[in-house]
Amino acid sequence: MHTFNPQPTATTRTLTEQQPVLDCREVVVSFPDGAHRITPVNHVSFHVYPGELVALTGPSGSGKSTLLATISTLLQPDSGDIMLNGQSLVGLSQRQAAQVRRNHLGIVFQQPQLIGSLTAREQLELTTYMSRWWTPRHTRTAVRQRAATLLERLDLTQAADRYPAQLSGGQRQRVNIARALMGNPELLIVDEPTSALDSTRAAEVMTMLLDIVAEEHLGCVLVTHDMAAAARADREFVMRDGTLHDAQLLAPVS
Repeated sequence: MHTFNPQPTATTRTLTEQQPVLDCREVVVSFPDGAHRITPVNHVSFHVYPGELVALTGPSGSGKSTLLATISTLLQPDSGDIMLNGQSLVGLSQRQAAQVRRNHLGIVFQQPQLIGSLTAREQLELTTYMSRWWTPRHTRTAVRQRAATLLERLDLTQAADRYPAQLSGGQRQRVNIARALMGNPELLIVDEPTSALDSTRAAEVMTMLLDIVAEEHLGCVLVTHDMAAAARADREFVMRDGTLHDAQLLAPVS
């Protein structure tokens, strides 16, 4: 067991194109299946640079969700390594993994899962008080300013004081993205953000996501079945039977 040593926050760290935010190296994940084992992630290697959005596509059952859960530290791989800004995420205790998720990753779930009794602004503020970004040096005014900035950048200023039931599907998903960004994560992990949206709202969410990733200099892994969304990514990989392929070449990634 080892300690995860965090890098500086997104607002202060200096990363070059030679330093991936995420570096997956020969990652293998398997599960028992009766007398045998299945391997939904089979020697997967890829990396994501700061300011880059990488899309993972592929049919259901191809291993995308398992890979995403492993990158999110919800699962530990059988072998291989996952590096976040040069620090390994393999071998962490449950407590250490939870700290990584809370302090270094921004996770956007397929369903927004907003708290019905909180306004859009309050959803963001609550997240901050549970992250490393909240310290005695950060006043409530500073937290509210960060929330207001993100709400404005995601075109939610007019909706800041509305409750989830008063928001459209696209607005709820944008609140979901803003909430994941409140703690200045190094890596944004996004699962099917446009699946419940029509094509117009899906395109709007994708545009804002790409802008945020570039402006905040984040790495982003996007899992999607939306081919229009995947086509706008900086790079696209296709999962097939647990292996990763370059979408342009359909050749295995090594």
